[in-house]
Amino acid sequence: MVGQIAKNVYNCTVVGTAGGDLKCELLLNDLGFDHAVDYKKSGCADDLAAAVGAAVPGGVDMYFENVGGMHFEAALKLLRPHGRIAVCGRISSYNDGTADPVRIDPGQMIYTFQRIEGFMCQPWLTKQKGDFVADMGRWVHEGKVRVKETFYDGIESWPEAFRGLFEGTNIGKVVVRA
Repeated sequence: MVGQIAKNVYNCTVVGTAGGDLKCELLLNDLGFDHAVDYKKSGCADDLAAAVGAAVPGGVDMYFENVGGMHFEAALKLLRPHGRIAVCGRISSYNDGTADPVRIDPGQMIYTFQRIEGFMCQPWLTKQKGDFVADMGRWVHEGKVRVKETFYDGIESWPEAFRGLFEGTNIGKVVVRA
């Protein structure tokens, strides 16, 4: 959804990363992203940075971090002066006992005025910073945001649905219908 909001509400150039050709095609053809990169074809942060950098040779101004690991490192390598990273998750390490260490060179950030900041939805959901519910409802109604969901039927299917979050088998939000 973040990429759709950036592209269709704020008119940004958007690069999405996804696992596999099918999901990359969905980003491009269904959700309107400008570029899509299959991260599964990259073995490390340098490879991923090269693939994303080929799509946006000037670098990135904003990265919404919800994966972690090589995704974060690749984004940091491509971050332009005054660029920012909003961190809301690290799904790549949720199942690990410890998170993969991420290499950050704070010196790179000083003279380029780059910023990394935590992000939670609460201020938008509680109307402290806008009105997410009203805004999202309007954007969905206007066709600016398309909702994608993978449905599982029956409460007994919740383990499979939950596993799908970490195995990449879902498209969009996972919904278990009781």
